[in-house]
Amino acid sequence: MEAGLFQLMVGPYNDVIRAVTARAREGAAAMTSIGQTLISVADTYDAEDKANEHRIRDVY
Repeated sequence: MEAGLFQLMVGPYNDVIRAVTARAREGAAAMTSIGQTLISVADTYDAEDKANEHRIRDVY
């Protein structure tokens, strides 16, 4: 009977915790994907920069 009074608050509180945890996991996965994409883009940029270095050497 005592828990019933607190259950009115604990139930919704636990629901919020589950929802926030789920969104945080989704965010972590998205950030990992973004990080991998940025690394790939940076690697491509570096490779293209290195491949075209001879064309821009002594231009300035």
